[in-house]
Amino acid sequence: MNHKVNIGIRIAIDEIPNESSGGAFNAVNSVNSQLRKVISDNDSIVLLQDYLPRPFLKKTKNLLEKLVTFIRTTNIYWKFYENKGGPRLGKLEKNLLRDKVDLIIFLNPNNVSSQLVNIPYISTVWDLGHLDYPTLPDLAGNGRSRYQDNFYNQNLRRSFRIFVESNITATNLTLNYGIDSKKIVEINFTPQNNFRYRSNSKTRNKEIAIYPANIWPHKNHRIIVEAVRKLRLEGKKPRKVLFTGVDCGNQDFIIQLIKSYQLENDFEFQGFIPRSKLEEIFSYAYITLFPSVLGPTNLPPLEALALGCPAVIATPSSYNLDKLKGLLVISEDSVCEWAKVLDIDFEVTSPDHNQILEYIKSIEKNNSEKLFEILENFRFLKSLYKL
Repeated sequence: MNHKVNIGIRIAIDEIPNESSGGAFNAVNSVNSQLRKVISDNDSIVLLQDYLPRPFLKKTKNLLEKLVTFIRTTNIYWKFYENKGGPRLGKLEKNLLRDKVDLIIFLNPNNVSSQLVNIPYISTVWDLGHLDYPTLPDLAGNGRSRYQDNFYNQNLRRSFRIFVESNITATNLTLNYGIDSKKIVEINFTPQNNFRYRSNSKTRNKEIAIYPANIWPHKNHRIIVEAVRKLRLEGKKPRKVLFTGVDCGNQDFIIQLIKSYQLENDFEFQGFIPRSKLEEIFSYAYITLFPSVLGPTNLPPLEALALGCPAVIATPSSYNLDKLKGLLVISEDSVCEWAKVLDIDFEVTSPDHNQILEYIKSIEKNNSEKLFEILENFRFLKSLYKL
């Protein structure tokens, strides 16, 4: 890739979430790794977390910091400074400018963007779950929907670019928040594993199914429980389901449901497992389940396919995956359909490893070209002035 303007830029990137965060880790890690491949030799990357006060790192902001952040997101703050030469730079931005940071890339929604006055930034929106499912407490409850609306209204229009994971989210951002579509860039997820594909279906255990997801209401674990119950009531043998993921407030509900149906032997809660263990299970499980109601994208099904494990996903998560061999798309709310695939006698088609790899390579190529063009455009604009 040839650079049109050969000047270096200094980029600050926010921290990668903990691996146990599930989807957030997958999304941020995927884009972060691809971004680092397209920067030039003259560019440099610093971590935003190194500039944040200690309370931010410990996630125990004191009341004053919360108040300052809130005030900076209001129109009152900006109007107050309108006739005073603009708002004052905060300590964080002063430190970033001192170290000649030109651009900040937020790979998750981050309150720090509300504090910025002069440093351009790129925002990221992975989903609009608070609008898609306003009745679910984990996506819109406890004022989260209102907070998300306020945050997006205040910060997205000021973004240099906005990363999204699909053109569905891009369209919805424009419809719901009036964002200029030219600012929005679709960056698709890709697995970051060393693929260890097993093409022989005999190595997979027909008795094992895995659902790799943290236990939130929107992950729809209940549909799997109901499907297993249906099979038991019909005298059929279901696969044993491994739930891998952190309890995010809904595990007790699912456990009590399982106990009430006397299905304790059909489920195993493994909690958080490292990615090496997850890949091991993908290599021998007969099928990966993903009935999440929140989409339109999710990375674990593609990771499973890349490691030779067939996947069954709910319609909302099927964006760009429905043509891949070894993947079955069914309704997120159909007990009958989920019961069918959990029946130990139901057979699935193995993934086509070459097709999967070509698909992933194509995504990475498109992502690289888009990321390169974004940085080139920013590089050009930066060459027009000197602070």
